[in-house]
Amino acid sequence: MFKILSLSLLALFAVNVLGRVEVSQQGDLINYEFSDLSISTENLTIEGSEFIRTKLVGADDYEAILFELGMPEIPVIRFYAPQGEVEVVLGDEKDFGQPKGLAMDLVPNLESLEKIKGSTRKLIINKSFQKSSAYYPAKKFEISNGGTTNGNQEQLITVYPLTWNPSSKSIKLVKNFQVIVKPAVQEQTKSLEVETMVFVIGGQFKNSPAIAQYENFKKQLGFNVVRIIVEGSVNTPEAIRTKLQELLKSTNLKYALIFGDAEHVPAKKSNIISGVTDHFYAAIDTNNYAQDINGPDIGVGRVTIKNETELQNVVDKFIKYQTTNFTTDEWLSNASFLATNDRYTVAEGSHNYVIDSFMTNHGYSGIFPNAAQPGGDKLYAITYRVKNEQVINAISAGRSIIDYSGHGATTFWDAPRFTQANVRDLNHSAALPFVISNACITGQFTVNESFAETWIKHPHGAIMFWGSMDSTYWDEDDFLERDTFKGIFELKKATFSEITHYGLKELWRRYNGQNRAAYYWETYLTFGDPSIKLKVNGNQDFLAEVLP
Repeated sequence: MFKILSLSLLALFAVNVLGRVEVSQQGDLINYEFSDLSISTENLTIEGSEFIRTKLVGADDYEAILFELGMPEIPVIRFYAPQGEVEVVLGDEKDFGQPKGLAMDLVPNLESLEKIKGSTRKLIINKSFQKSSAYYPAKKFEISNGGTTNGNQEQLITVYPLTWNPSSKSIKLVKNFQVIVKPAVQEQTKSLEVETMVFVIGGQFKNSPAIAQYENFKKQLGFNVVRIIVEGSVNTPEAIRTKLQELLKSTNLKYALIFGDAEHVPAKKSNIISGVTDHFYAAIDTNNYAQDINGPDIGVGRVTIKNETELQNVVDKFIKYQTTNFTTDEWLSNASFLATNDRYTVAEGSHNYVIDSFMTNHGYSGIFPNAAQPGGDKLYAITYRVKNEQVINAISAGRSIIDYSGHGATTFWDAPRFTQANVRDLNHSAALPFVISNACITGQFTVNESFAETWIKHPHGAIMFWGSMDSTYWDEDDFLERDTFKGIFELKKATFSEITHYGLKELWRRYNGQNRAAYYWETYLTFGDPSIKLKVNGNQDFLAEVLP
């Protein structure tokens, strides 16, 4: 059992809660200054035991956790910075002693909880640590690998302003500190060159008229389009990756679009997830893929088709979306959020945060549970007791973004149920939604036709489907959803690869590459063209690709 008893956004001992972060550059030095950090607390009951969860107040975009299973969940400051020399200047440490009325242990880091009905997790506690009188962690800061992109190394800088003494149950906090980075000289970027897009084409589609049409269209948009034909000696993931690496070195390669199902263009068998992954084709600037999973160099998407008719349908809607050739555009301001009947507080919580923080402010709406629902439909199985018919009606009315959080299968979303047959029945004249599937195995394209494939192949289906090959997990999906929408609406991430990469890099940052950070890079797959820009309501800059 996991239950939140109360939430107390307290500044312990009247600490100033108006913390701030300032980033400045002087000469070749980048200065990150953190000031007036404070602490908030949350009381939890887990498996009958009471705990405190602490958070740092005043550095939301930089907060993460120190993750070690069974050890306390310590809030930390962690951020990406260019590779180079690092100096950390810490201010005085304030001893809070034992917080009055909160004399209990910090919550331990918990196992990931799989999105399978009835799944449970053990409460693991390091008993020997609980007897220690030393403050944890002992180190004040840490530098780790943030990934290499196009030969440029990033580092993850972690500072530990909060330390915890389990024996005395006391906290120390460094309220003020600086991190000074002197970036190393790195490779020059190719941003001023024409962007290259490679079509990775299964051999049987190499003479496809639809692919030729789309190739010409992307060239008109300004891309240098190159082909890799998967046949002969180029028929393994390793051989395909080698070809991509050659193009990365010789051109300004930005995107790879795979044309073909699993039997036409093989994906890499994973050692992390159960199944295969296309991420092997994204992180390509080093030969050590396993060490550079968090450093994707290009956006990769797949169009899983089996014949020319399916391929033509996909190409037609790709062109339609990018040229905004719509019979109507009211659907661009509509969105739907579907939440499960199991651990619904997590799924609904993710959606409510996104709706309140981003969707409502950007003018999105829906029709459920109210006729003019601010932020989008709340198609929630528990709170609003949505019926399958109501889900079908909402999505059929046309949506620009659809996000499901809950249980999935290779052929449907469960509770509220939405099936492949429901997708095939969609016939809105214009709507082509970005579909986010925070659910297990909906992207498992090694089956005959997965749920993701139905969405991308149907002429009135998705412009892009982002879903998982393997199982997904409750906490990780919660963080991923929140950060993905932040990337779209706060940071103006435009292309589908920018959007998805941001969400996954933030998940990596939270866990410092631990827990299931690498797993998530491999399990989440992009079905669609990663170079397409999402059309965002109220932002005309996002609404059209312009042909010269």
